[in-house]
Amino acid sequence: ASMAHVNQNTRHIRLEHEVTVHTSDGIWLMAPQMYWLSDIDEVRTEDPVRIETDHMLVRGRGAVAHSQLKTAIIERDIELVMNPSDNEPAGQPVSHVTITCDGPLAFEYEKGIATFNNNVHVKDHQGDLYSDQLIAYLDQQTLTIRYADAIGRVRIVQGAHTAHGERAVYEPALAKVTLLGSPYLVLYPDEDTQ
Repeated sequence: ASMAHVNQNTRHIRLEHEVTVHTSDGIWLMAPQMYWLSDIDEVRTEDPVRIETDHMLVRGRGAVAHSQLKTAIIERDIELVMNPSDNEPAGQPVSHVTITCDGPLAFEYEKGIATFNNNVHVKDHQGDLYSDQLIAYLDQQTLTIRYADAIGRVRIVQGAHTAHGERAVYEPALAKVTLLGSPYLVLYPDEDTQ
């Protein structure tokens, strides 16, 4: 930040002008303005926020982070772009996974869990997955998704075909989705074959 205001009574600090926080484990957190509430060890902003690691970029609006609790919540308008695997074949284009949701998105760092809420949409090179909630279990070293549980009104779309269920297990590195909970499939014949 290029400016800080300290409230002498509360010891709360307002950081302004492109605030950047860098953690020892390689996470960068950026926002135009942040408040550091030292008495409760909380960092907070209502502004657009950006979080980056070597394999992940998260954008959203509004955030609350607690360093002692090892948690962070991005409140709304979330977009996460992630490289799903650390072992992309040489010479192949890097495949990305994009996850969006209305929010909130909650990170639990020590557990390696990210929970996306409300109108979740996962897009990768195989198709689209929609659900009410997505709980992603992360590799602690690379911060990539090992697997994720999609919960509630799950819908998988591949071209004109759609599969539905109450739950799905998504494994991006294997390009695999397992649909559970009364799954059913809606197939549309290829119009070119008629």
